[in-house]
Amino acid sequence: MSMNQSPLNNWLSELSAGQGTQFKLDEQGRCFISANNNCNICIHGPAGSDSFYVNIELMTLTEENNEFLFRQALSLNLFQHETRNCALALDEKSSALMLCYAGQYKHTSFQDFTNVLNNMVDLSATLCEQLQQSQYTETAPKAGELPAFGMLC
Repeated sequence: MSMNQSPLNNWLSELSAGQGTQFKLDEQGRCFISANNNCNICIHGPAGSDSFYVNIELMTLTEENNEFLFRQALSLNLFQHETRNCALALDEKSSALMLCYAGQYKHTSFQDFTNVLNNMVDLSATLCEQLQQSQYTETAPKAGELPAFGMLC
């Protein structure tokens, strides 16, 4: 484990207290956590980096819905207000639409870290529902349509 990964491992250890499991970074600097709504979180702290990353898979894209969902994702990324300072991105290996966050250790406390995780889990559920509904009606969400959850990511 790199010295730069220490804060992240400390936060994961603190987060796992009372959970009945031990969260920690693996050899590749990653930790996978399943949240309460079938939400899979990947937390990554690359060795030697001053930053950490949180990614949640929203949905797998198909050829039929790619163009429309890309337009929606790019619209939601505008100013990152609707995504609460997170970004929507494509994982080309898995053809998945991802909700992504990048943070710096020096600007993040344990409370900030847990807020980011909780907000991303809430936001991922909202975005999944909204994106799935709108792909059938082919109407993109408009600014201000997403409910606010706590503080921004």
